[in-house]
Amino acid sequence: MKDDIKKMRSKEFTEYMFRTSLFSMRNGLFATLYLFILFALLNMWFFPQQVEQRFFMRFGFIMPFIILSLVVLYFRAFWSRIELYLTIINVFVALAVFYVGINSGYDTPGYSYYFVWVMLVFMGTAAFYRIRYINFVGVSILLITAFILANVFNGALKADPFAFANRLFFVTAMASIGFFISWNIYELNRYNFIHQKALEKNYNDLLKEIRERNQMEKSLDTSQQQYLTILDTIPDSIFVIDRDMQIVMANAQILRINKMFGLETNVIGRKFYEVYPFLPEGTLKETAEVFTSGQLFLSTQHTELGGQKFITETRKIPMTKDNIVEQVMLIIRDVTREKSYEELKLRNAEQKELLLREIHHRVKNNLAIVISMLSLQSRSNPDPMLTGIIQDIELRIRSMALIHEHLYRSENLDRIPLADYLKSLSAVIASTFQQKNITFNSELETMDSDIEAALPVGLITNELLTNAFKYAFPAGRTGTITLRLRQLKDEQVELTITDDGIGLPEHFSFEEQSTLGMFMVRLLIEQLYGKLEIVNKAGTCFRITFSHKLI
Repeated sequence: MKDDIKKMRSKEFTEYMFRTSLFSMRNGLFATLYLFILFALLNMWFFPQQVEQRFFMRFGFIMPFIILSLVVLYFRAFWSRIELYLTIINVFVALAVFYVGINSGYDTPGYSYYFVWVMLVFMGTAAFYRIRYINFVGVSILLITAFILANVFNGALKADPFAFANRLFFVTAMASIGFFISWNIYELNRYNFIHQKALEKNYNDLLKEIRERNQMEKSLDTSQQQYLTILDTIPDSIFVIDRDMQIVMANAQILRINKMFGLETNVIGRKFYEVYPFLPEGTLKETAEVFTSGQLFLSTQHTELGGQKFITETRKIPMTKDNIVEQVMLIIRDVTREKSYEELKLRNAEQKELLLREIHHRVKNNLAIVISMLSLQSRSNPDPMLTGIIQDIELRIRSMALIHEHLYRSENLDRIPLADYLKSLSAVIASTFQQKNITFNSELETMDSDIEAALPVGLITNELLTNAFKYAFPAGRTGTITLRLRQLKDEQVELTITDDGIGLPEHFSFEEQSTLGMFMVRLLIEQLYGKLEIVNKAGTCFRITFSHKLI
C-alpha cells in the first residue's frame, strides 16, 4: 500500500514538474535554436573566409535533437512518458558530442570551441530539460564520458595532456554548476509541489466544508420551511413564548382565529397574556412552572370567546437548550365537539347498561315465573316420576336464571364471576335435595367468564351434581361430594365433580347413555371444545378440561 502511494506521488510530482516547466523549456529551446541559427548566419555573412567556420558548423549536429525536443514538448501524445523521451534525447545528445569529438582532430582550426560547446550543452541540459535529478546526473556523467573518450580517440589527450586537463576542468566545473542548478530546480519544484498539494488539500477541504455548510444551510432552510409549513397546516393553535413571556412564533391557525374574533394578528414580540387576556390564570401559572420544572403540562379550560363557549386542551411543552428551558410551546386544541361526543357516548353507554341490566333482570324474573309454574305443577301431580322430571327441568332453568342474576348484579355486564356463579348454583342444588347424610364441599378458584362459556359450564355442573346427589348415596349412605374449579398451567381450566359413593355400574359407557342429562353433557362439552375423563374408583370422578381462552 505504501509503495503504491509512493509511486502515485512520484508520478504526480513528475507531471507537476513538467507542467510548471513546460513554458520555460519551450522558450529556452526556441531561444537556443534561434541564437544558433542567427550566430551561424552572422558568421557566414561577415566571416565567410574563416577556416574555423567549417568546424563551427559541426555543432549544428545538435539542432535535430533540439527540434525533436520541441516536438515532444508540443504534442500531448508524448506527455504521458515525457520523462523517458527527454532522457533518451539527452542520451543521443551525449552520443552527438562523442561523434563530433572523434571526427575532429585536436589540431583542427576551431577545435578549441569543442569543450566550450560541451559546457554549453551541460548548461542547456541543466537549464532547459526538467527531468529528474537522478536522470540528469546519469546524462551528465554520460556527457563527461563522451567528452573524455572523444579526446582519447582523436589524440588530444596524448598530444597535449595539459590542455586536455584544463578543458576537462572547465567541463567538469560547468557540469558541477549544472548539477547545482538542476538540484536547486528539482528541490524548488519538490518544495512547491508539497506546498501545492497541501494548498490543494486545504482548498479541497475548504470547498468541501463550504459545500457541506451550504448544503446544511439549504437543508436547514428547507427543514425550517417544512417545519413552518407543518405548523401552519396543523388545525391546532400553536405559539411559542420565551422566558419573558413574549410570543416569538405563531402558526397560521392562531392568526386566523385572531382575525376571526377581532384579536390582534401582529402578535410577534407581544406578551401572550396581553394578546389573550381571557386565558385562565392557571394557564399563566403552569406556563411559568414549565420554565422552572421542565415538565410538560396538559390542562383543559372552558373559554368564552365572541359569545361562544369553547372547551380547549392546552399542552405546554418545554423547548430546552443545554438542559435549560429557553422557550415553551403552547398547543391549544378545540375539543368542544369531541367533549360533546364523549358526553353523548357516556350517556348512551349508561342508558345501554341500564337497559341490559333491566333485560337480565326481566329474563331472570321470567325464568323464576317459569320455575314457579313448574313447581306448582309438580305439587298438583302425584306421579313421582313426573315430579322428578319437573324437578330436573327446574334446576336446569334455575342454572340459567342464576347467570342472568349475576349479570344483573355484576359491575361488568360482559363478564360473570364464574366461581361465585358455581357456588350459588351448587348451593341451590344442595338445598333442593336436602340430604343430611351428604357433605358438600367446593374448591373454586376466582376467574371471570362470558355468558357463552358460563352457560354450558353451569348446565354441565347442574347435571353432574344432580346425578351425584340422586344416585351416589342410595339408602341413606353417607359420603362427600366435591366441586372443584381451577386453572392449569397450560392455559387450561379444569372442572371436577367427585363423590365417594357407590360409583358407576361396571359396564358404564358415557357415549352409550341415552338419558337427556348425559346427552346434554356430551353436547355441552363439545361446545366448549373440552375433554371429559371419568375415573370410577372409590366413587366417581368427572374431570372436564377446556381452554381458558374460551372464558
